[in-house]
Amino acid sequence: MATSSTVKGGDKVRRMMRRLQRQAPQALLRALFEEGLRIFEASQLEVPVDTGRLRGSGLLGVLRPARAIMGGAVVVAYGTAYALRIHENTGADKARGARGAAGRRGEKVRGAQIGKSKYLEDPFKRASVGMFPRVARRTKNLIAERRDVAEPQRQRGKKGKS
Repeated sequence: MATSSTVKGGDKVRRMMRRLQRQAPQALLRALFEEGLRIFEASQLEVPVDTGRLRGSGLLGVLRPARAIMGGAVVVAYGTAYALRIHENTGADKARGARGAAGRRGEKVRGAQIGKSKYLEDPFKRASVGMFPRVARRTKNLIAERRDVAEPQRQRGKKGKS
């Protein structure tokens, strides 16, 4: 005995799946970019400031490989030749009397530097607590809003001497 059935709404489901296929990678990348922005902004408050060159070299961007499956990766970095050395030199914090920059926004105090080592690692560690649920929730909300998820724009460090 042969049976047949008709599925109603199949076209609507196919359209929705195509939309999700298009929007999900961009929405995820957008949500990750927003997390990167939080990390970048926190690191700008903690990066050591002497001439302002290190802080000014900070960047937040999207790396788009030629054959990216999920759209790319978010990068937060500092681009001076000495950025890594300063980041890893935990012994210098006590020697120079460095202070955390919470509320100080990197102002230079006569004879002292503001900032500390691990200026990128520490903000990342703090942001990583609860990051996956935040990214998932934001991605879901971006898709639900049904608006075009524009590609995030690259951010640069604060200009000028600090």
